Amino acid sequence: MGENDQRSSAFWMIARFSLLLLILLGSFARVKAAQLEKQLPSIRVGLIEFSPLVSFDQDKPSGPLFDYAMEIFQNAGFKFSFQQVSINRSLEELKANNLDLVLTLFKSPEREAYVQFSQKPLLISAMGVCSLVDLDSKILDKTTRVAHIRGTIIAKSLQGLQLFPVNGEKSQLRMLQMLIKKRVDLIYSPKPEVILLTALDAGISQTLHCYNLKDVRLPIHIGFSKQLLPEHRARLDQSLKAMIEKEDFDVYLQKRLMKMGVSSPLLKEWQAVLKPE
Repeated sequence: MGENDQRSSAFWMIARFSLLLLILLGSFARVKAAQLEKQLPSIRVGLIEFSPLVSFDQDKPSGPLFDYAMEIFQNAGFKFSFQQVSINRSLEELKANNLDLVLTLFKSPEREAYVQFSQKPLLISAMGVCSLVDLDSKILDKTTRVAHIRGTIIAKSLQGLQLFPVNGEKSQLRMLQMLIKKRVDLIYSPKPEVILLTALDAGISQTLHCYNLKDVRLPIHIGFSKQLLPEHRARLDQSLKAMIEKEDFDVYLQKRLMKMGVSSPLLKEWQAVLKPE
């Protein structure tokens, strides 16, 4: 065998050895990652059904708030499972320790008796409306029709209107379809930017006029089971705090809208004015 043949043979032996080593290292890394995944503590998360902020498609959760929460849980070092529950059932499941936390709960003294709330709100939710017309000078009356997610707290200024509760999968999209078909005049929702984002995702071309209701802002917390290990709750609280300091949900949502081509997602405030009887 000539010198060149010997060099070529040595080169291919080294190449084959290197390839085998890479395959073995890759397999080891995958096994190690799987082992670490199994070692992560598991958190059972309740998601409120018919929530305007988290949507479901064939029982799979999605939406900007869900994505935001996923990052918080992952940064805290947990794996998690999700269960869709009604508001009343979510509280019962927390008390019975069948859930470790519920993602979005309004804080109240009554609930604090059996729910441990996050130290900081997950978000501060403005309540608002979307319409196909400019509402700046519009006066409402009792014939005004308003679509909303069933269970949403209705602002006092809208309680005298005709209310059309919507529930089930793709609720935000269904409310938009009701608006476009002129079956309702307004969509009422926490974070009306979410309605705008749903319209963009669905390719709806109609111009939407969305507003935050003046002086209506509600803190929404993560609600923990009181049986959740204190160290787990502390890790989740710390991860939530770090996420808020890095990027609160308002900023996160604005950036997501900008990626969809909405250059100025900040909404004007609007005061609902009802026509006197």
